[in-house]
Amino acid sequence: MKLWAAALLLGLAVKVSAGETGNVKFGPCDCANNKTCWSTVLEAFSLRSRQSRGEVDGALPNRFFAGTETYALEKPDRYGNFLTVMCGPGRAACADKRGELQRRLIYASFLSSLPFGGGEGVYYHPQTWAITTEGETTVSQLRKCRPELLDELALIVVGRKT
Repeated sequence: MKLWAAALLLGLAVKVSAGETGNVKFGPCDCANNKTCWSTVLEAFSLRSRQSRGEVDGALPNRFFAGTETYALEKPDRYGNFLTVMCGPGRAACADKRGELQRRLIYASFLSSLPFGGGEGVYYHPQTWAITTEGETTVSQLRKCRPELLDELALIVVGRKT
């Protein structure tokens, strides 16, 4: 069973055991406020983000942005960067695209770890990981009920929390 499916079932089981029966709606804040669901999401995110870093490292040129090559660093640099993006004919490092790709990797990995809604194709583009409006809305909703969300995800990505 997928991790998100297990989280969904556990989250719903908690609601039902608490006496909330009938038309149960399971949304972003329901999971974020449920310890079992949220820990499962973070574990799935940890696995998915590592897989995505490997995908970046093995990506063909131009996959994420035109005129670029991408690489994953073995460990984050002193600034917390975990990817490198080389741009143009001289293959110079381009920090703006690196920052955007790191953001896409984090958001796409996180959104694909959630036990509800879309995932690939709905929350983000499957090839470039560009985040869709629905993906941005979901992250925004989760940040309202869990303000420390981005800090939690960053610590996992740079290997300081699992």
